[in-house]
Amino acid sequence: MIGPLLNISQVADFLHVTVRTVYRWIDEGGFPTGRLIKGSRRWYYREIEDFVRFQPQEMGDPFKKSSDIT
Repeated sequence: MIGPLLNISQVADFLHVTVRTVYRWIDEGGFPTGRLIKGSRRWYYREIEDFVRFQPQEMGDPFKKSSDIT
C-alpha cells in the first residue's frame, strides 16, 4: 500500500494540531476522510504527507489559527 496506517492521535501529532482540529477539517471538507477500520478512522501516512504537500490553494492554510486571520 502507501505506508503505515495512522490513527487520529498520530495524525494530529504529525500535523501539530489537536484531534478536534483534525475532525473539524474533515467536517469542513478538503481533508482526507481516511478509512473506518473496526470503528476507528485510519489514514495512510503517505495520504497525510500528500495532503500537506498538495493542498489546494482555495482551502487556505489549515495550519493558520483563526486568531491569525485578519
